Amino acid sequence: MKARFKKIVLKNRNRNSKFHSLISAVLTLLLLPCFVVARNAIEKHPVKGYITINIQYKEAKPSDTITLIIDEILNGGSGIDHDNLGSYKSTGHNGSFHFRVPVQQACGYFDLQKARTFTKGIGGALVMTLMNTCFWEVGDHILIHLSHKEAPVQTYSTCSFSGKGAYKYQMDYLTDSILNATVVNNTRPAFDNTFRYFDYYPDKSKKALDLLEQNRKRLSNLSYRVLKANIIYRTSRDSRFIEVLNFYDQFIKNASPEIKERFRKRLNEQFAKNDMYGLGETALLNSRRFFQYSFYKFRTLSIINYDHDDEQLVFNLMKQQLRGRIRDKELIFLLLNYEHSSDLTQLYKEAHYIVRDGISSKILNHLIQSAPGNYFTDFTLRDTTGKMVSSSEFRGRVVLIDFWFRGCGACSGLYQNTLKETEHAYKEDKDVVFVSINCDPIKRLWLVGINEGIYTSSDAINLNTNGLGWNHPLFKSNHIPGFPFVVLLDKKGIIKYLNSADLYNYKGLKAAIESVE
Repeated sequence: MKARFKKIVLKNRNRNSKFHSLISAVLTLLLLPCFVVARNAIEKHPVKGYITINIQYKEAKPSDTITLIIDEILNGGSGIDHDNLGSYKSTGHNGSFHFRVPVQQACGYFDLQKARTFTKGIGGALVMTLMNTCFWEVGDHILIHLSHKEAPVQTYSTCSFSGKGAYKYQMDYLTDSILNATVVNNTRPAFDNTFRYFDYYPDKSKKALDLLEQNRKRLSNLSYRVLKANIIYRTSRDSRFIEVLNFYDQFIKNASPEIKERFRKRLNEQFAKNDMYGLGETALLNSRRFFQYSFYKFRTLSIINYDHDDEQLVFNLMKQQLRGRIRDKELIFLLLNYEHSSDLTQLYKEAHYIVRDGISSKILNHLIQSAPGNYFTDFTLRDTTGKMVSSSEFRGRVVLIDFWFRGCGACSGLYQNTLKETEHAYKEDKDVVFVSINCDPIKRLWLVGINEGIYTSSDAINLNTNGLGWNHPLFKSNHIPGFPFVVLLDKKGIIKYLNSADLYNYKGLKAAIESVE
């Protein structure tokens, strides 16, 4: 029986939001005279099959290009060429866009993006995601009817799906809309007088899980289990750890040592379990929400056990409590997502002797190659006068490089709170140079950002990524996943500090520069 799909109004969310205070009918090729450009040469890998994504975009303009991004499950932009990883562009014709993508794996995720019209009200972002991240399986051949309305502060999407494999996309959006709309009357976790915690199946997820269960026979076994895992671990993460930490801060942190120990012991007993809910390893290995959940779980345990959010402590907890490929991927997730770590180099070394999973090992090797002690990739970029400036010109000087884009609040905060004072302190020191690299693809935005004086100063060497934005190879080769990003190089061009916490405050940055000199 052919399914009829309702349209769903979706509200795109920022998937990179902070956790607490620590802590977002198929068209044929003949009807689609458009083209696809692949960033990564995926065809060189053995091909398991293809996924075909056709899009009918109601609001498309003749000049619009949509980018299909297929990335590793662990994070957006792992920075390596491997298997399913790739970025594809399609220029539409009469609102129709077509992607036929070779894949080596059985399943994965993709995003659809396009250039943003409004940037100021949305925090300066230059691209927008047209839909929520989608889970695909090899052989999918779907048509997406998409209506995407952009406003200065928010964007909205209406989607419907048809074709081979389309029902899992529909169920994903239906359950997601339920989770977004569901209001939970009592969000505080239930601790009894022995500090036992209850929320194994939070009320917020019950409606979504019930709907998924009713439609189980229309899904493949894998997609059913992956969607179920994403529902459970999304709500578990959102409802569980923020509230656990709130409870800890309010009632336990300043309590007697005996009460703190009882609370810690009980919580460790409950959270030491792998929380697999009978889903099996394959489902968890393909659930993005599971790895996010585990990451926050172990950070929460680190805070509760040691009153400190520390990457080494979290790494040790993961190593002790996880096994096999799940452990390997979770360790890599940690290394990719720990913001402003003091130094991950030692953890890279430890992980090198532990991690055996193939893709995890490749990501780790890439991280190791861009870690402190290695040379920062040479670059040649354009300055404000149009002159090409090469990084080799800075040899013999200590170099502080910061990456930013106009509209990035954190970038502005870094400059005003740290870099501005540090630049002034070394203004007369010819052995120290400050290089400010902007990734706005439009020159006008970059120049306006300089003139505003809140992201960089005219005294710094101001460079731009030659109109390529964050698609410039410099970001991939040095694993620069987001902004702001700060690197300190010695006089030979070797990385000494890479986006570490030391570089985000004046005292720490000044000490780092002095240690390099």
